[in-house]
Amino acid sequence: RGGIERAGKLNFPERFRDVDPDEPKLTTEMPLSPPSKADAEPCSLVMMNSPPSAPVSVLPQRSIPEQQKEEEEKEAPFWRRSMWWLLVVLPVMLLLVAMLIQQHSPHLKILGGSETSDSTPDTAACTVQVDTNSLVGQLEAGQVWQEWAENVAEEIRGKWRAREGHPKALTMLLASHKGSVRWKEVASSLSTVTPWCTSTGCFLSLDASAFNQADAAEGRGALEKQLVTFFKHCPRGLLLIQGVHQLDISLYPALLPAISEGGLYTYDGLAVPTTQATVILTIKSKAAHKWTQSDEETYSKNVKNSLEKELLKSFSPSASVTEDEATTYARAFRRRIDFVAPLTF
Repeated sequence: RGGIERAGKLNFPERFRDVDPDEPKLTTEMPLSPPSKADAEPCSLVMMNSPPSAPVSVLPQRSIPEQQKEEEEKEAPFWRRSMWWLLVVLPVMLLLVAMLIQQHSPHLKILGGSETSDSTPDTAACTVQVDTNSLVGQLEAGQVWQEWAENVAEEIRGKWRAREGHPKALTMLLASHKGSVRWKEVASSLSTVTPWCTSTGCFLSLDASAFNQADAAEGRGALEKQLVTFFKHCPRGLLLIQGVHQLDISLYPALLPAISEGGLYTYDGLAVPTTQATVILTIKSKAAHKWTQSDEETYSKNVKNSLEKELLKSFSPSASVTEDEATTYARAFRRRIDFVAPLTF
C-alpha cells in the first residue's frame, strides 16, 4: 500500500511499520528480476474507493494514409460545390458581363466573336501609310504636281492635324478635263493612295449624282446617313466623292459638316466628328485644262471660281432652297477646299 519504487528496493513508509521506535531501521533489498508477461501487458488505472466501471478501451492508432483519406472525404462536398459554381454560375455571370459590355460599347469583339458591321476598325495607321508615288501617278505630269503630291502626303501623315486651332478634315479637289471620265476607274486608282484605309474597309467611294432625288429632304437624308455611318466607324478614313459638281446644291448642307472646321454629325444623340478624316472630291471641268501648266496657287484659285459658277449656274430655285441659300452653300463649299490639282484621267 505504500509507495513502491522499481529500483530494486522495497521501502515501507513509516506509518505502516508496526515496530518499536527504538528498534534499528531495517531495509530489505530485493534483487532485480526480468519483467514477467503480466508486467508487459498494458495495465489500467483503477481509482481507489471508486465504484466499479467498465474497462477502458484503447482505440487503435490510425495510419497517415487513412487520415488523408478521411480529410479528403470531409473536403469532397466543398469541391463539389465549387465545381457546381464554376460550371453553372460562372458562365452565367460572364454572359451577363459580356451583354453589358456589348450594350455600352458595341464596337468591341465579345467572347472571341467575329467583327460585325458595327465594329470600329483600328485606323490609327490609316492616315500615316500614304503612298506618295500612287498620288503622283493620279496627277498631270510636271514638277509642280509632283511637289504638290509630296507636300499633301506629308500633310496627310500628320502635319495637317498637328497644327493648333485647325481641326478640319484635309480636303483636296482633283479636276479632270477629259471629255469622258470613268469614275469607277478613278475610284479604283485613288483607293491605292492610302492602302491601309482600303484594306481595313475605311475607304468609301460615293457617286454624287446618285443622291439627287425629286424630294430634296430624302436626298439629304440618304447622303447624311452614308457619311455619318462612315465617320462613325472610320473617323480617320478616306472619303471619295466622285463628280461632286453633279450634286444638287440643295444637298450641300448634308455634305458641308464633313469638310468644315470642327465638323461633326449627330448620331443617336452622340457627336460624330469628321476632323480626322481625309476627303477627296473629284470634278469634271474642261476649263481646268487651261491652267494645268500654271503654278499651284493660280490653278487652285481658277478651278475653285469655275466650280462655284458652275454650281450656281445649274441651280434652279425651289421650295427646299432659295437663291441666297444656294449662293451661301456654294461659297462655303469653295472655302472648305484645301488643295487643288489636275487629274490625269
